[in-house]
Amino acid sequence: MTLGLYRPGTSFLHRLSARTKLGILALAGIGIFFVHSIPLLLSGLAIVLSLVAIARIPARVLWTQVRPVLTILLLLVLAHSLVTHWQTGLMLALRFLILIILATLMTLTTRTLDVVEAIAQALKPLRRWGINPEQISIMVAIALRFIPVLLEQIHGIREAQRARGCDRPIVTLLVPLLVKTLHLADDLIDALDARCFDPSSSTDQPEFLQAQHQVEASQTRQEAPTDRNSPKS
Repeated sequence: MTLGLYRPGTSFLHRLSARTKLGILALAGIGIFFVHSIPLLLSGLAIVLSLVAIARIPARVLWTQVRPVLTILLLLVLAHSLVTHWQTGLMLALRFLILIILATLMTLTTRTLDVVEAIAQALKPLRRWGINPEQISIMVAIALRFIPVLLEQIHGIREAQRARGCDRPIVTLLVPLLVKTLHLADDLIDALDARCFDPSSSTDQPEFLQAQHQVEASQTRQEAPTDRNSPKS
């Protein structure tokens, strides 16, 4: 899954505020575990897929997001069929699949900086207990931003291993991936310290988030329909 890759669009899902989408996702995550009917869960899956179609997300993009977890969900169904009952496993798999698609839809239709600001606003009441909402929102933004980076690192390591004739199990990726991740974390910390980043400030955003926000905004302007060439009545 490549969460955090915003796709510009003009659908009503793109126009919804990030706070609204986060609230819907939270309510869905809680309420879906109170549904114990396979037909209702299938109906919910159909509704979520219709939202994907309304947002004009290509099927290829959705398949890229969901494909990595399908094996895990199938193993979950198989494990429950051996231990409890296959229907229990199927309900769990459908719940997780719906939530994964909803989370993917939110990240594909919401700018990363908007998610950061929405999380910071939602967590503001926790400030009275000494919790810094800006720090938490920045952590979430960094996680979303670096998921694609880590996937690129995994792909590069696999290609390097295959070039050396070392086609070993995926477990052999862990050590080089851990080393590269620690190097990325050190570089990020040094970059934030060099720019005197203040996580307690709601207006002080890391430079890479500001740059990503500018790129997303420019993409939105490029894809937005213009009426300059339309005939005047």
